[in-house]
Amino acid sequence: MSLKQKFANILDDLDNEAKLDELWKKFAKNDDMKNITVSFDVDSGKVGVTSKNVDANGNPLLDWSMDTKSGEIIQTTRNATTGSERVVEKTIDVDTLKNPDPVP
Repeated sequence: MSLKQKFANILDDLDNEAKLDELWKKFAKNDDMKNITVSFDVDSGKVGVTSKNVDANGNPLLDWSMDTKSGEIIQTTRNATTGSERVVEKTIDVDTLKNPDPVP
């Protein structure tokens, strides 16, 4: 699978409510998930997904990050009007991030 195909698959997955549930559990699909920024830091091995919509304090309503070297994942959701936030931190086995059968 080419890199272009992988990026197209990522875009399709970000438009799939079931797939988004992996990042933000039980968060209703709405416009906050339509206008996002995805960042890849190749040097640090970090991936980030952040909504461009912000709360009253200017913080993104949805924020997700993963360190592919340590397995640390941080999921944050914020209320647009109250500014309250929910942060979930967890660590996963980094070996689960590797594709067992890479496609040439």
